[in-house]
Amino acid sequence: MISDIDTINNGCPLCTNIKRLEAYLLAPDEVIFFDWLTIKQSAIFGYKTFYYPFHRIHKETRIKRCSLDRIIKRFEAIGILTTETRQKPNEVGRTKYYRMNFAEVVKRLPEIIDCNHESAKSFKAYFNALARMQAKAERGKLQPSVSEQRTDINSTNLYNTLVETYKQRIARYNAGQVTADIPTRKKTPTQLTRNRSINNRLGMLSKRYNEDSVKMAFIAYCDAILTGKDNVKAVHNIMTYFLTYDEVEDCFTVVDTFLAYFQQNYSYQN
Repeated sequence: MISDIDTINNGCPLCTNIKRLEAYLLAPDEVIFFDWLTIKQSAIFGYKTFYYPFHRIHKETRIKRCSLDRIIKRFEAIGILTTETRQKPNEVGRTKYYRMNFAEVVKRLPEIIDCNHESAKSFKAYFNALARMQAKAERGKLQPSVSEQRTDINSTNLYNTLVETYKQRIARYNAGQVTADIPTRKKTPTQLTRNRSINNRLGMLSKRYNEDSVKMAFIAYCDAILTGKDNVKAVHNIMTYFLTYDEVEDCFTVVDTFLAYFQQNYSYQN
């Protein structure tokens, strides 16, 4: 039987660091959101501007909407946070995007941290490092790296593969090889949309899946569009919907769904 002392010594489940909390000059809810922003901006989203729905923020921080709005306004007023409300791709309505400015956090640190606290030097060193990393990440956007150039080539190759696959699936549909009977109305392949957003997502996709896997998912997806399965026939932009990306979960939801469907329902002959 494990003793109470062993249970305590094996690890405390509480996450609050009381000594570190003492260093903050912010209110408790502000501390929680400040730390949440810091982790999301740096570790989760790689210093890029990111969107996060309120219900997810509330679930993770337990901060109420009225308090969150007040904290956001305060952080914006002192310059450490920038927000922008804009349309999220493939969804109705607008959502809030966030960007924490670590260089400004360094300047404003005396308003956030007690400079006489024993942890003040650690805080300053930490946020100076984050500010340098953020600046480096943003400078990297100005000049395409070899890796980015390779990604663009991968995007082009993958786009061409999907275009050819789309034509092939329509030919099979028109020949009655996708449905039980030969359709009375033939389909004509249209130009698949290609823009900067689609290029970026194709590049991201090429880093996560090999070309064959993406092609398999696209085959199942095209067939669903052509036959009207799962309401996919309502899609207005074939490529945009196929490349739906969930930034919060960091996944391609439609690709994942149809790749799983292909694996369960298609034979190698398809």
